[in-house]
Amino acid sequence: MSFNYLKKAAICIFFVHISSIAQSAEKKTNNIEETSTNYRILEVKEGEFQPKDENGKNSDKKFTAYFLSLESEDGEDEESYKRKNFNYIGVKAGVVMPDNLAGNSNLSGNSTKNTGTFGLVAGRKIIDRIAVEFEYMYRSKSDVTADSYQQQGPGNNTWGAKSDTFMLNIGVDIIKHRLLRPYVKAGLGYSRNHAQDYVSIITNNTSEQTRTTRYSGRTNNEFAWQVGTGLNMTLNKHFDINLEYMYVDRGKIETENGRYYEVASNSGFQTVESLNGNLIDNVFTVGLKLKF
Repeated sequence: MSFNYLKKAAICIFFVHISSIAQSAEKKTNNIEETSTNYRILEVKEGEFQPKDENGKNSDKKFTAYFLSLESEDGEDEESYKRKNFNYIGVKAGVVMPDNLAGNSNLSGNSTKNTGTFGLVAGRKIIDRIAVEFEYMYRSKSDVTADSYQQQGPGNNTWGAKSDTFMLNIGVDIIKHRLLRPYVKAGLGYSRNHAQDYVSIITNNTSEQTRTTRYSGRTNNEFAWQVGTGLNMTLNKHFDINLEYMYVDRGKIETENGRYYEVASNSGFQTVESLNGNLIDNVFTVGLKLKF
């Protein structure tokens, strides 16, 4: 019987995390098998080990043992590694590369400038690989320009939009518990799109005069969604950095109703009550998260 106690104490020396009251060596061994990772020694402390008897009760015998503080090879300490549920908050910023506008504004052949974005995230890692988060992102104004040919002559059209976007996201780690963890993410929400004034400048070929018309933009709340992927990098047990790409549909931007606008079409010209365009973005960001 004493040989079995010594055997358990030896197992404890190699695998037990720092604790004032050690658990049984058998239980600790099972934990190591579940995590299936390799550890390195951070610190060694001397303490007492009291094994259990066959009935699971503490025996009268005690041993002096050395307890190890362990760290996994991928950089997380044992406690952080085994922790599957945690909250986090973070900031992120990057660049927005909008697609050309579609819609009845007929600016599909336009030039759309890249713009910036920044925002906040708050979420919780609910199980081993899955996180649920709320995200707010601000997108600064993206300018749109396009040349056209109206009945009177050549024209130049400019438009722009900025947005406040709110999303509820679900992220899934492709690889768990590593310093570098690729993931996929999808989200649903809404975007508050602030359309700038639509400005049309037309040169009359006959009189050689230029006419500028300004159509007032308006603010819309639109259904929005996004999908993408990223790479999460662990700095330590409190901070992560992530690189992310998202394909985002922010919905429409529109001018005010109540006026009729003549725009070019495949069949010549058409008259519409309101100009609109669809906002589609390719977004690249860098983020920093605090885990707690």
